[in-house]
Amino acid sequence: MAKSIKNVGILQPPLMKHNTREDTYHILAGRYRLQIFRELQPDRKNIPCLVVNDTITPLAVLYHILEDQRISGALSPMEKAYFFSHSLEHMSIDMAADNFLPIMGEKVQTNTIKKYISLLQLEPELQISVHCHKTTEKTALELLQLSSMERKSIHSIFKKLRLGGGKQKRLLSLCRDLAYRGNKTIAELLSEKKIRMILNHGETNTPQKAAILLGFLQKQLFPQSEEAEKLFKKKVAQMALPSCCNIEHSPAFETDHVSLKVQFSSWSELEKNKETIKRLLSVDALVKT
Repeated sequence: MAKSIKNVGILQPPLMKHNTREDTYHILAGRYRLQIFRELQPDRKNIPCLVVNDTITPLAVLYHILEDQRISGALSPMEKAYFFSHSLEHMSIDMAADNFLPIMGEKVQTNTIKKYISLLQLEPELQISVHCHKTTEKTALELLQLSSMERKSIHSIFKKLRLGGGKQKRLLSLCRDLAYRGNKTIAELLSEKKIRMILNHGETNTPQKAAILLGFLQKQLFPQSEEAEKLFKKKVAQMALPSCCNIEHSPAFETDHVSLKVQFSSWSELEKNKETIKRLLSVDALVKT
């Protein structure tokens, strides 16, 4: 923003409310723009602004603020949380839902507003992470079920390993289940020696640490899956299939299904073998096997 204002000035003027009785101005939107402008041009006495008078209704003020923010793009979950927290100081939750949720592209449900406002319970660092989309809204809502110490502990791992949404969800799920099984907190779990060794290992990079940690927690939670993996690999080796064939099991051995992947050198090579493939996959052939 500083570079933009330096190059072309303020293209989106801050929004001010004029108090005619005291002849003062209150900033409704654009405080950061004003701050940067003053830093870049400290000798400038006048700054272009949009001004509304003090007879404007709270509903109209909120409409102005919302539209001002929407010019810069869709509101983040935290921006919605703070917007609704201010809105409810001036109107009922039903009125806020009817007036503002459609503008945000949300269904008109009061629970949506309650969900956003609940995010204000998060610690400041986590709120910033949600605002910057480094922690997903869904994960943030799940973190609210934990204590403050547990949230801080697992969020530090999110940051250290730079985990995306899917891996955040998986780590949270594994930690929550393991902590419950061991009758301990997530903070206690993540402070264990083996986990700290994985996180602080000097010869592995960040993606490798993430993979090793998730794999370690998976084995801790489902120790039987490691034995199943060993048995599966042994069976595959005994089949002595050519290198173009690959057998895979279902995720975490949730079912008994297995899949066979056959790689061909070209499309024409596949066409040459299509009749053989059809014959092998026919109902009669499967019944006989």
